[in-house]
Amino acid sequence: LVGSEMCIRDRYYDQKGRLVQHHSSNVRGGYDKEYYAYSFTGKPLRHHYYHYGGNGGSTSDREYVYSYDDAERLTEVRYSLNGSTQSVLYSNSYDGYGRLQKRSYNANVYSASYAYNIRNWLTGISGSKFTQNLYYHTGNGTPRYDGNVSSLTWKSGNESTLRGCLLYTSDAAD
Repeated sequence: LVGSEMCIRDRYYDQKGRLVQHHSSNVRGGYDKEYYAYSFTGKPLRHHYYHYGGNGGSTSDREYVYSYDDAERLTEVRYSLNGSTQSVLYSNSYDGYGRLQKRSYNANVYSASYAYNIRNWLTGISGSKFTQNLYYHTGNGTPRYDGNVSSLTWKSGNESTLRGCLLYTSDAAD
């Protein structure tokens, strides 16, 4: 119950157990409907969300479209509101090893680059709004050679110095 209103939800699944429809009432006396479409291999292709506010509330119709490359890696997510022209929410590019190399948001308004070491462990994320470095056997923490992070540093926006350093420790069982 939400206040004096009862919240009703219905979910519909396909033969493979994937959610294909979701209907629910909302707190304004309206309803929400969601529809999903999948590829042959089970990747989401479309997500359509319809919101009716009820009692004078707003109504919106949102659609998300997902694109993949030949290796079924997510390359682009597009979004449209109330039937408007689709815009790119974000796009991904990958290196020759299949690792995420760059993610661009809102048609390159913001982008983040990803760096890896020889073992394919993520060592850094850098962009104009945020930078983070992960350390495994270097840095200020106890050296780790098992893939666990020993320390990390980050900075935000246009800061010239690192904002913080987190050191990780583990128990004797590790």
